[in-house]
Amino acid sequence: MTVTPYFELHIRPMFRAIDRDHMLFRLDLWDYDKVTALAPRIAEMLRKAPPAGMPTKAAGGPWPEGWIQVFESWIATGFQRLQMTAGVYSARRLTNGQILLSVSVQIQNGAADAWLDRVPSVPTQAEYVFYLRPAPAGTTEPARTEQFAEVLDSTIANVVVTDTAGRHDVTVTS
Repeated sequence: MTVTPYFELHIRPMFRAIDRDHMLFRLDLWDYDKVTALAPRIAEMLRKAPPAGMPTKAAGGPWPEGWIQVFESWIATGFQRLQMTAGVYSARRLTNGQILLSVSVQIQNGAADAWLDRVPSVPTQAEYVFYLRPAPAGTTEPARTEQFAEVLDSTIANVVVTDTAGRHDVTVTS
């Protein structure tokens, strides 16, 4: 089975924080558009032998061969990235102080996957991006509704979800 690499799932996580920190003077390795624009040059640098290659030993060391192959496959398959999708969101505080975040989404092609991806934010905020991995080309299945639930720590005061419709501050009810 061949897996199509996606930026958000496969490429961005391979750029370690130390890689990003060492390259921010030139480009943000966590930015899809910037990585796509320089992908052939990045691949070239990943293939160079030390000390000319990237990342240098001082910046986390070179990538394993498998990572480089995934990066090159991502280039060859057209720089795939996930799509965002929209859902219906609600949040309520439970009796123990935790928050229950509930999400409902209509998936247009039954073979697609959707999920919430938690992104770093301030400690009192839970912030997510709602992603959709489209079904493989030629797949047609009936639409279905998916339900998600996430229990958040009692220290969370705000819940934010970004989807195709924009950024949503989800009201937490009692």
